[in-house]
Amino acid sequence: MFYRAKKLVVVAEAAIKQEILDLALREGAQGYTVQDAYGYGRRGVRRGNHIPLGGNGSKNVRIEILAGEQTARRIAEALTQQVFPNYAGILYLADVETVREFV
Repeated sequence: MFYRAKKLVVVAEAAIKQEILDLALREGAQGYTVQDAYGYGRRGVRRGNHIPLGGNGSKNVRIEILAGEQTARRIAEALTQQVFPNYAGILYLADVETVREFV
């Protein structure tokens, strides 16, 4: 049996990782997965921990959170209002099906 849930994905500066995780837990997240991330976007090259930093770019993380729809939206709204006005980052929500129920 599968359950519907939301996957919240956050890609942001590694310097604010703990702030994001603390906020997510306060807003009801039951857990998270954190990965090193790198790529290119509007703000230029964003390098991961395993790539030498050189002259440009900085470290990024990718955080994934599975949650019920209300919890995921609450976390996303809090991040948008409290964290992202001051730091580089992006987030998105996706519909997923899981083998565990999230509320």
